[in-house]
Amino acid sequence: LAICQPLHYPTLMTPALCARIAVGCWLGGLAGPVAEISLVSRLPFCGPNHIQHIFCDFPPVLSLACTDTSVNVLVDFVINSCKILATFLLILSSYVQIIRTVLRIPSVAGKTKAFSTCASHLTVVLIFYGSILFMYVRLKKSYSLDYDRALAVIYSVLTPFL
Repeated sequence: LAICQPLHYPTLMTPALCARIAVGCWLGGLAGPVAEISLVSRLPFCGPNHIQHIFCDFPPVLSLACTDTSVNVLVDFVINSCKILATFLLILSSYVQIIRTVLRIPSVAGKTKAFSTCASHLTVVLIFYGSILFMYVRLKKSYSLDYDRALAVIYSVLTPFL
């Protein structure tokens, strides 16, 4: 909206619309963890309840369970797939609109400047979604602690650094 229709932005993006978007993001962001936490809270844990990870994430917690976690893994896979796909499609649709707007710029210099601005953001988006995809959209049998640590560093440290 701010890029494709900058002159209309103040009238279209009202405080009420902004609040609705923020509430929608919060509710959407809470839906997945609530389902996962409710399933994990019913699991029995045994042994050394120590997570060898950068932060307390869902797969390392599941690895501490003493029972079959296949339902949890499946629910986690479905929830994460839906969240990642929905947010990626939202960003992709924004980029389609941006590209359509940039292609209407008459000068080559203007197009080049607009695309160079978008290229850096697109690079960060691809690094972030690539690492998130490999981290969260897989089943338990492909779980590796060292691999997950490296991916966690990429999406939690490297991406914000860029």
